[in-house]
Amino acid sequence: LSAPTLAPSALLRGLEMPLHTLASALLAATASAVSPALPIDVIRTRLLNYNGFTYTSSVVPASAASPALPPVVLLPPIGVGIDRTFCGRLLEAWAVASPSATLHAIDVIGMGDSSPKPRMKRRLLGGWEEPPRTPREWAEQVVAYITEEVGEPCVVVGQSNLCTVALEAAALDPEAVKGVVLLGPPAVEALSLDKSPEAIAKVWRIVGSPVGAALFRFARRKPFLASFSKKNLFADPALVDDDYLDVCAAGAADAATRHAVFSFVAGTWRQDYRPLLAALATPTLVLSGSDVGAAAAAGGGVGRGEEGQTPPAPPAAEGVDRTSIRGLLRWFAVWRSGRDQGAGSFAQVGRDLGLDPEAKLRDYEAAMPAAVAAGALETSLLPGWNVLVWESPADLAAALSGFVRRRFGDAAPPSAAAPTSPSLRSLLPVGPVKARLFRLAARTAGGAAATAADLEEVREVLAELEARNPTPRAASSALLDGEWDQCFTNNPAGGVVWSDGRTARRKLLGPPPSPLAALPLTGRVTQLVDLSVGEYRQRVQSRALGLRAELRAAVAPTEDGEAWEVAFRSFTFSAAAGRLPLRARETSGYEGVWRHSYVDADTRVMRTRKKGADDEWVFVLRRAVT
Repeated sequence: LSAPTLAPSALLRGLEMPLHTLASALLAATASAVSPALPIDVIRTRLLNYNGFTYTSSVVPASAASPALPPVVLLPPIGVGIDRTFCGRLLEAWAVASPSATLHAIDVIGMGDSSPKPRMKRRLLGGWEEPPRTPREWAEQVVAYITEEVGEPCVVVGQSNLCTVALEAAALDPEAVKGVVLLGPPAVEALSLDKSPEAIAKVWRIVGSPVGAALFRFARRKPFLASFSKKNLFADPALVDDDYLDVCAAGAADAATRHAVFSFVAGTWRQDYRPLLAALATPTLVLSGSDVGAAAAAGGGVGRGEEGQTPPAPPAAEGVDRTSIRGLLRWFAVWRSGRDQGAGSFAQVGRDLGLDPEAKLRDYEAAMPAAVAAGALETSLLPGWNVLVWESPADLAAALSGFVRRRFGDAAPPSAAAPTSPSLRSLLPVGPVKARLFRLAARTAGGAAATAADLEEVREVLAELEARNPTPRAASSALLDGEWDQCFTNNPAGGVVWSDGRTARRKLLGPPPSPLAALPLTGRVTQLVDLSVGEYRQRVQSRALGLRAELRAAVAPTEDGEAWEVAFRSFTFSAAAGRLPLRARETSGYEGVWRHSYVDADTRVMRTRKKGADDEWVFVLRRAVT
């Protein structure tokens, strides 16, 4: 017999395979060498490029003797110290089983050894350079990996909070994602929220401060990891061993991964996925841990409730998310590990995951009528709780490979026609689309620094957002009333809405030699709308000397209610935040049509055109937070 080729965990983190694992793999490889299956192949590690980032995947190739089945793409959950290397036990179990499908485990951008990672704006005061990441961004990465790297349709496995990424990838490109596995998913109630941008921003400001940096560094300590894992993640606390803690500590060594971790803590994944779940007819497997109780026995973790205890009814959707600053600060209470330590238990985990496994699976069956009608939904329970890749890797490997064979092997039942991509995309939560747009606005300084590639990306995002405008006759909607902050414009000259100080000076104060043209006028740009009197006001509030420029215009909705007829009326320039007038004049000559292509309670997209002109400019605004 020729010596089998092995895939040590060294390829996962540059370390040698543990001796007991190596012995098991050798035995399995020798046994497979005398059977029809081929020996275990090498777990390949690949460094990949995506949109200016690099990230890594670990790949277990399929056995050459097996029939071709769609590859499986595995997404690790987001957590302190958790990346693709956390899935090493599953990859080894998959390799030992001589699988009939290739398994890919990838790091999402911001985790593992992906690069670059966001940094803080100010070393001492904090503040992230980038907004929090969203499931949509990672779903786009997954689809790109499938289409550009794998080259054939795949089954996508999302774990825990990254189940939302698997769902969004299936909606973004149903041809690339031919199967979905939700592994230890959140309860349906937790996927029924629409967390407001203001609530997300409130948490994001804290975790982006020095307090957040201290929280992460505290949470990556082994005593915290041990206590938290025993009480919130594992059914059997004995599995929280040195090997587990070493993997988590190594994954958390790079403190910059906290941007991705805190993105989920802030709640960017807390969107309403019920419409997508209801329409999804893609073959889907929902796997959950079976060892879940209503309350933990002392030191027994979430997964060990008292014998015979009836689990409580799940909270209403609006009661699931109780993330708070106070709750985050409770992390500091976990000073040491130990079974008797109550400080390591966090009820939010139980609210998100649900505490009755059978009821959770029934909830998914009820939430996915299209998949049920198509015979495309399977559900199952495995030993363990929330980290099945670590708790039950062999059982999980068997469940995943069995699902792929049943659904896509020679004996697979005929599948129902999958919904077209646009129909599923339209059911995706709109929050991540808006978050991506605001991220682009921040990255391009409100449009002032936008490149041609940036503008193309903005056009793509706007097309998706505008196609889902929830407000009919938007230009006459009462939602427009109030104060709005300008976030973005593609107008290179500023037009009637100014994106930078030089444009504001040039348009408002006239060209040199006017002495006022040299005054600084950079800062916040706002719009104030009052449709009851047909008035619109545009303000540029300078950071220097309290200088303010204000333009007033008359606005009237068109007959179809989709646009405004706009005419400029007056302009004022003042100091001391408007209390000291410096210049005022009546102005006329501009008349335009401003179409409102997207309006909801907190976001507004406006496309403006001067009458008689061909150019159209877009402006993105966000409800001002007082």
